[in-house]
Amino acid sequence: MLQFVLLFVVVAGVYLLLNKTLFKRSRCRGNLPMAKKTVVITGRNSGIGKSTTLNLARRGARVIMGCRNQRTAEAAILEIQQCHKLCSSGSRSNSRSDELL
Repeated sequence: MLQFVLLFVVVAGVYLLLNKTLFKRSRCRGNLPMAKKTVVITGRNSGIGKSTTLNLARRGARVIMGCRNQRTAEAAILEIQQCHKLCSSGSRSNSRSDELL
């Protein structure tokens, strides 16, 4: 019985240690001011691009977003304007793929 309890304690300890270090979702903890900085982000409509854009806008960066769809870009701008008042939109249509960066 004592061996079972010791084994359980060891397994639980290893699980807690791994859970705290390896399995935890990482989060951007950056808090440096980004005023007077310009950042270009493509693929901003969801996922990492969306989180990064919102984080940088809250910290004062000028964020230039590359979005393929004008409607989703406008929705993104409305979301950013909630935390960063100096947000505007513009569009550039480019049908030639050799002109894209």
